[in-house]
Amino acid sequence: MTKYYQYCCSCRSWCMAFFLLVLLLSFVLIFGVVAQAAAASADYARFPPPGQIYTVTVRGQRLRLHMHCQGPAGGGTVILEHGGGANSLSLLALATELARARRTC
Repeated sequence: MTKYYQYCCSCRSWCMAFFLLVLLLSFVLIFGVVAQAAAASADYARFPPPGQIYTVTVRGQRLRLHMHCQGPAGGGTVILEHGGGANSLSLLALATELARARRTC
């Protein structure tokens, strides 16, 4: 009985089981990452964000900003920046109201 116990629960069998578990979890993780990337790419192609890319120069550095602008082009421009984990939809009502008199981005 002692020999069976030593053979059944040897270090080699535990190491092999651990290796197979890590290998299986790695395949699941890689599959999830690839599936998420493919789905995000398909969603981006199907539902592109509104607006366009603007190039702005700040202190001699050229920056590319993605903005959705509305309102008359003449006069000053009001740029609204969302924060705190929000997106541009949180400022949509304010932007629409401001766009009546000023260009709002």
